[in-house]
Amino acid sequence: MIRALYLITISLLCFEISAQERITPLTYDLAKKKDTEERSFVLQTRTSQVVELPFIDDFSQDHFPGNQDGNTVLWDDLNATIHTSFGIDPPSLGVAVFDGMDENGQPYDDVSTSSNGHADVLTSAEMDLEGKLNVVLSFFYQPEGYGEAPEPSDSLVLQFYDPTFDTWTNRWHATGTAAGPYIPVFLSVGETYLQNGFKFRFRNYGRLTGALDQWSIDWVYLDENRSIDDEAIADVGFFSQVNSILSSDYVSIPWTHFTPNASQSTIIQKDVVLRNNRTAGALISESGYTVEFDGSEIASFTDSQSPSIPAESNEAITQEINLAPNSFVFPTNVSDTTAEFEVEFEFQTSPDLNPDNNRMSFKQTFKNYYAYDDGQADNAYGIQNFNGAGRVAFRFDILETDTVKAIDIFFLYQGGAALEDQLYFLTVWEESSGGAPSDIIYQDFQPRQVEFNMDGGFVRNVLQDTLVLEGDQNYFIGWVQPDNTSLNIGNDLSAQMNSQRLYFDIGNGFTPSSYEGTIMIRPVFPPLEEPAIVGIHEGQLQEADVWPNPAREVIRIRGDFPQGSMARLFDLKGRMVASENILFNDTRMDVSFTSEGLYLLEISAPTGARSIKKIVINR
Repeated sequence: MIRALYLITISLLCFEISAQERITPLTYDLAKKKDTEERSFVLQTRTSQVVELPFIDDFSQDHFPGNQDGNTVLWDDLNATIHTSFGIDPPSLGVAVFDGMDENGQPYDDVSTSSNGHADVLTSAEMDLEGKLNVVLSFFYQPEGYGEAPEPSDSLVLQFYDPTFDTWTNRWHATGTAAGPYIPVFLSVGETYLQNGFKFRFRNYGRLTGALDQWSIDWVYLDENRSIDDEAIADVGFFSQVNSILSSDYVSIPWTHFTPNASQSTIIQKDVVLRNNRTAGALISESGYTVEFDGSEIASFTDSQSPSIPAESNEAITQEINLAPNSFVFPTNVSDTTAEFEVEFEFQTSPDLNPDNNRMSFKQTFKNYYAYDDGQADNAYGIQNFNGAGRVAFRFDILETDTVKAIDIFFLYQGGAALEDQLYFLTVWEESSGGAPSDIIYQDFQPRQVEFNMDGGFVRNVLQDTLVLEGDQNYFIGWVQPDNTSLNIGNDLSAQMNSQRLYFDIGNGFTPSSYEGTIMIRPVFPPLEEPAIVGIHEGQLQEADVWPNPAREVIRIRGDFPQGSMARLFDLKGRMVASENILFNDTRMDVSFTSEGLYLLEISAPTGARSIKKIVINR
């Protein structure tokens, strides 16, 4: 499958950037599960087909079973994942990633955290090699990438299939190490395998508990009349993904915020990066792009300049967008509320071994939210090890004055109930003259429980009060959390906004993040749809009898609560100031040390049910 954003994480393994910030590798992937389910009918009904030579897959397009693009199916299974931002300087856009997560987005072993064994497998379709001469299989591989490095005891293995004896034989392997440049491998296919029904497969050995001990491969190429001494690929392809042609860093902005200043919001020029894998320079004879809306082409532009790309190197070629003679701006008369356009870049060169990678497309989406992330979460971000309340804030540049209605957040499910017990307060700050968060202009008056979209995706959190944000102003949007457990928000590594926009505070004031990527949080404006809205979990427990209220020294809590229930008192900044285990039907909580003011008393059961009451401390 092509990797989508709906990823799930586990906190058993993490990398700490500092004592306060951390990232967590992936263990569950709900989107992969959904994708496999959607392809399952094709997998059940597809008849085995023999693939003609040359066999070429650089993973710039989807050639997995059940793909929706009508591409030739080159592989028999779905364990590996196609990813456009995982490899470090890959030979082309898109790589196949191997780890310890299966085709259903689950760890191969979800019981033992130290389990090792054979994990992902990627098996080619059958080929007829009978009578072929000088057959060579080549590919590039890289351990770790932007993921987790395999250990020296881990391995990536290539096996050949002998249809006569129905056996698989190891032909090549590499042992685990840290990331380096992609390494080319050229192998002869011996006479034993020159049969009808030949196949090959890649397998990785490592931990079976998620996205760990990772490898990636690229540019798999098998054909006759080749030499293992060539060690070069006569091809040029796109190198990196483009996700937007807006003039800002946004991937998406609200349609009603785009249309008043559409021309200013469309970029003037856009650089697209190509990779020349030839041993000689490559001339790009033509390049350009097309734009479609609702399945119909609305714009097409061609650049007849002929830039040259040096041998075995990357080169950016500039495409004119909102600049004469193209002067393209997304048309604003196609819709009143939302719009989505498909933009495809392409080029021509000769010789050209793989025309598949001469095109690259993305969807420019205008709905009702701002987004810097492109929808592909690569790991989880969070803060931990702090006293009091922790704060996370991400800066947004608001284009038009409007009422923000909700905040979409992608908290990542861990496969258990640990995070479901965590609370947080959505918070919005103004920007200080120094560029950091300053005064709070909105904060939830009731805490929220961390919730997850179990179908994969963002969860919409409707604001608890009216908040108007001014146009041409910057605001920080995030949360305050009373507990020092990482809440694990999705983090997209293809966009590098954290270093410019993300701040955290663990009690010593706001500090810029030291972690790359872009956390997945989006402010939402009218019109407001109704998907997966988070509620405040009140009324799920028997209503507590709490007195006195106002209180001075002690709060008494009476009610018939399940064993293991807990009472926690929060101030309006989201800080937990007191807690008591509810051991009897009449529980006392000492509040003598607290300051006067309004507080929130939360009573929670082990099941996750909870009740919240406002408490006034007055002396």
